[in-house]
Amino acid sequence: MAGRQGPHRHHGPPSGRRPRIPERAHDPGCELLLPGGIRCRGNVRPERCHHDHSDPFPALSGDSRLTIRRARDRTAAGPHADATHVVAATPTRVAGAPLGPYPRGATMARFNRKGTTKIYFLPTIASTALLPTSAEITAGTNYTQQINAIDGFSLENQPIETPDMGSTFVSKIGGDDSAADSSLTFYEDSTLDDIETDLAKGTSGFVVLFSKGNAPSTKGMDVFPVTVVSNSKAYTADNEAAKITVQFTITARPVFNQTVPSS
Repeated sequence: MAGRQGPHRHHGPPSGRRPRIPERAHDPGCELLLPGGIRCRGNVRPERCHHDHSDPFPALSGDSRLTIRRARDRTAAGPHADATHVVAATPTRVAGAPLGPYPRGATMARFNRKGTTKIYFLPTIASTALLPTSAEITAGTNYTQQINAIDGFSLENQPIETPDMGSTFVSKIGGDDSAADSSLTFYEDSTLDDIETDLAKGTSGFVVLFSKGNAPSTKGMDVFPVTVVSNSKAYTADNEAAKITVQFTITARPVFNQTVPSS
């Protein structure tokens, strides 16, 4: 009917000719790059674009992969008629990726042992599993601020060579474990003799290292059954504070990375 107005409908170009794109389609384009490398291919300004320009997915770790399903955008007209949009996205873990709290390549929360690690000497631990109670820790002595140096307090293995006639390569298997020579160097008090008497030669007990601090339920508690074999003052004319070195033998297999008790 003459004079009747309605929405413009494009019925396609004559055969062999490309459709004419409306002038507004030549405005600076929508450069939205969706997750998975999907590009919004409409050429209108972002404020005119009906696509969602926000990131619809939470951040994924470096060990995850996003599986994308795409579909043709049937609601778009004009320059958006050939655009695709995401209809489903499923994050999946890459095979072989670590399951721990640190994704591959992530930076750990590093710390300085000074000011964090605590060093105690406990006279008794009732548990045969070498897990002290809070009361036993309280009954011990916190030597952290009196210690100048620490050496040893680790396990060492003595591998066994297993050569055979089938190869010129000398293979090895795990052998006996032994404890490294261990000692604590203390500052010498100018009046008191607590280090000399409390850690005299022959004293037995437990050196407990709280590697991440001694707050209850914290991991990183290492317990070493020990006997003092030497308590010696260091004499020197150097410009330094007076020190005492206490040497220990580790008398049984220690335990590592235990949880600090809460009771």
